[in-house]
Amino acid sequence: MSQSNTAISVPAASTWRKLFSFPAVLAASLAYLVFILARRDISDPDLWWHLRNAQFLLTQGHFPVVDHYSYTAPGAAVMPFEWLSELAFYAAYKWAGLTAVFWLVFALCTAIVLGVFRLSYLASRDVKNSFVVSVGGAVLAAITIGARPLLFGWLYLVVLLLLLAEVREGRWRGLWLVPPLFCLWINSHGSWPMGMLLFGVFIASGLVEGSWGNAGATRWTALQLWKLLAAAAASAVAVCINPFGRSLIYYPFSAIFASSSGSGSEDGDSPGIGNITEFMSIDFHTPWGKVAMVLILALLLVAIFSRESWRLDEIGFTMVALYYSLTYSRFLFLAGILLPPVFARRTKLMTPYERETDRPLPNAVALAVLLALFLVSMPRHGKFQEPVQYPESAVAYMKTNGIHNHVFHEWVWGGYLIWNMPDLKVFIDGRGDPYGGTGVFKDYLDAIGGVGTEKVLDKYKVSYVLMRPDSLLVQLLKHNPAWTVRYSDKTSVLLERTAKF
Repeated sequence: MSQSNTAISVPAASTWRKLFSFPAVLAASLAYLVFILARRDISDPDLWWHLRNAQFLLTQGHFPVVDHYSYTAPGAAVMPFEWLSELAFYAAYKWAGLTAVFWLVFALCTAIVLGVFRLSYLASRDVKNSFVVSVGGAVLAAITIGARPLLFGWLYLVVLLLLLAEVREGRWRGLWLVPPLFCLWINSHGSWPMGMLLFGVFIASGLVEGSWGNAGATRWTALQLWKLLAAAAASAVAVCINPFGRSLIYYPFSAIFASSSGSGSEDGDSPGIGNITEFMSIDFHTPWGKVAMVLILALLLVAIFSRESWRLDEIGFTMVALYYSLTYSRFLFLAGILLPPVFARRTKLMTPYERETDRPLPNAVALAVLLALFLVSMPRHGKFQEPVQYPESAVAYMKTNGIHNHVFHEWVWGGYLIWNMPDLKVFIDGRGDPYGGTGVFKDYLDAIGGVGTEKVLDKYKVSYVLMRPDSLLVQLLKHNPAWTVRYSDKTSVLLERTAKF
């Protein structure tokens, strides 16, 4: 009888110690940090047209491959390349509105950050310092935390890196999960070429053997290389499994080429992506620029003072992280994924964790405190802070008064209008496809910047203007006798053209 009780109690005690261990406290602390970061920016301005795309697919039975939402580019070709992630956000929104969307964002971001924590631990076998660098990664990731399909891309990248880390340690069975991962990835977001690039860097790092200063490499065996190349080839086939065939495969590359070559609009300018802050290079005078500078200095210090040798894949991943994060600020999230494992091997800020001295009771108290903080930090009535103030009252006024014809509006309000006023055709929204090549985005920038404003408004036969009260366009039209204010509050002003075209 006593032997039976012992057999039962030992596994139970082991489970208890794992559940209330110090690493569990660290993981819960990271989850709480993600919670605080995620609740700031629950509703990305593009969320609304993503929801409308998913609704269109489910109600119409086919993808919205031409523009149905605007009066400035009707029928223009669009590529709903994030359709699978759009369905996930739509399901969450239909279930419980923005509250459910927040919990989906929180789940995705927590999985990403805990995945980075795991990657850092696998690289260093040091749970405390892995926690420190993972906090840094979470802070870098905060720049693009929000209700965005891109989160699915980052999650798939973390899963890919975890599978490759297992391969690095001699566990190869998970390698055959890479092709289905890429099949999911291409149908969820256009960031899958980044995964292919890093997979290629990983394979290439084992094509040579030797040591060069503080860097070294070990060559793959013939069998190992065959497995990796077979997985890469299968992944290349897997991305072909999508509703749009080669068009979806080419799409990320054509978008990158168009934004870099200046071929996006009729007069040779590319005013779309290049005018979006997160697609601009890091400005070192901004807070995020200073974070990037700290990142660069930290890498230099690690390279100088660490005695750990550098594997070629680590060097390649670091170069990719630095290039993309400094070229496009949105890719600071990428640096927050790729760099913590590199730092974890070389950062010794805390004494090593000793499992033998771990005490479950204090850990349980710490977990209870974290749970209490979660509950206290939860916004009342599900009201999360939003990064954009939407013209809710103005939209209600427009609905009441039947205003749904040729409205010029803030670019970031386009998605909100698409979702909340289905009968209204918008001037512009966050989709790049319909507006860059047709010149609409350039016309929008000219109009709000006071360059040929009346010419643009006449060109598109604009009857109403819905903008922020402090916008230059509102100030100009308020002094124009052809326009009159129909509605105004602290968020928006609605003006109506009273003169004929």
